[in-house]
Amino acid sequence: MSSLYDYDEFQKCLFELESALSFIGLRDCKDLQDYTQLSAATYALLRATSLFRAFLVLLEAGLMDASDVMRRAYWETWMLRYEFRLEDSARHAKLWHQAKHKHGIPEVSRVKSYEDGHGRKASTYGAAYGGLSEVSHPTKSAAENSVVTVSAIHGDKSGRVEHARETIAHGDAPSMMYLLIWTIFSEWPGMISPGIEPDDIPQSAAFYAEYDRQNPGAITG
Repeated sequence: MSSLYDYDEFQKCLFELESALSFIGLRDCKDLQDYTQLSAATYALLRATSLFRAFLVLLEAGLMDASDVMRRAYWETWMLRYEFRLEDSARHAKLWHQAKHKHGIPEVSRVKSYEDGHGRKASTYGAAYGGLSEVSHPTKSAAENSVVTVSAIHGDKSGRVEHARETIAHGDAPSMMYLLIWTIFSEWPGMISPGIEPDDIPQSAAFYAEYDRQNPGAITG
């Protein structure tokens, strides 16, 4: 199976997604000033794309401890966007708009209940998020990661950083991109529609289709 990770292509996809989302913000959300559930979801995904871009830059630079922190921030924002697309999250989205410095934590239990009700396989988001939390806070394991990164900068030739970078780039990054696009494409019952069609984001749609081809059943329901 060929790797789906391509730094330049991922950057192009992010730019394409941001362009489409910005257009929706202008067209349907009064330039993101209307305090609607759709504008909350659009805000959250634009933040997710920005964090994803920063994660990729840090990953390419081999700054694995910093990329882990950024990846954790991305996952939290992506999950918030996912939750904001659920019709049942209208109240949370309203509170998020009203209290600008609060209500930024996704209600994962609502997402899990929604998925259970639509026959989706057991989610691993909680485990992934928890694992990244451990290495993005000053725990012993996080400090060990930083020692490896610093040692590589100072000439350590063990290859540990390169191995970690390759593992994340070819293992985690493609699935992150796939799920990012999925939260735009998905039109399950009980979700508000973002109004973006595959033809609006052809490069991203092509990546999505190829990921699906190589990983059948990645998204069920």
